[in-house]
Amino acid sequence: GVNPSTIDTGNVGYTLPAVEWEWPVRYNANGGSGAPGSQTKVYGSALPLSAQAPTRAGHVFLGWSTRSNATSPDYLAGGSYVADAPATLYAVWRLEVPSDPSACSNARASDTRNDVGWARGDLADVTWSSVKVERSVDGGAWSEVASLSGAAASYADSSTSANHSYAYRVRACNASGCSGYAASATTYNTPAAPTALAPSRTGEASVSIAVENPANTATALELQRSPDGSSWASAGTFQGKVTSVEDSPGGGTWVYRARNTRGDLASAWSPASAPVVTIC
Repeated sequence: GVNPSTIDTGNVGYTLPAVEWEWPVRYNANGGSGAPGSQTKVYGSALPLSAQAPTRAGHVFLGWSTRSNATSPDYLAGGSYVADAPATLYAVWRLEVPSDPSACSNARASDTRNDVGWARGDLADVTWSSVKVERSVDGGAWSEVASLSGAAASYADSSTSANHSYAYRVRACNASGCSGYAASATTYNTPAAPTALAPSRTGEASVSIAVENPANTATALELQRSPDGSSWASAGTFQGKVTSVEDSPGGGTWVYRARNTRGDLASAWSPASAPVVTIC
């Protein structure tokens, strides 16, 4: 199309041809679907662009641009196109912030490994670029322990150890930001053993035993006594993290040992205590 205002009509007898000066404006969904049909731009008048917006899974439509790699639009849906030239308008998209993961689980495999898993959601393949795994040890602050690909749905944490508890949370991230967290329950590893027992006689046939106990995960303490340090008998089970217990062994000479437990997890036995003598 030639701009008719530039044609010299000074020659006598020359008449402008009756031609309508028009240009096509086409829409490209640029990875999406539902682009509007083509429109025609007429010389000298503004073209109202289509208000129809295309769609694309996991993305937000921002508008149109004459560049296919644009990150911000030149034209909004329903806006005006004023250039007297043909154009292809490409949809401009912004990636949605990922939706939250769900069903975060945490299973103890051993004292040195926890297996963490989560559910990804319907749009994970579109919107997830990476998965961040964070861990809390013994109820402390959260710290990132892994950054995985967006396709990940599990993580094996092989940096755990006995006498600690572990909780995890995960979130998905992409160029637009990060989702909220999905958090797991807490797992507990084998408690540490008591390091020393110090019995003392508190009556003719009663004993008080002080327990040096570094356990973080114990829910009970099993106490045993022996008259000779080789044959042991139960002196009771005491709930919680125990630092002192009472016993009534009867008269004799006694040594003690103890171990911490949590469910079916049990520490090693402590060293045998020094002997304590009660009155027969």
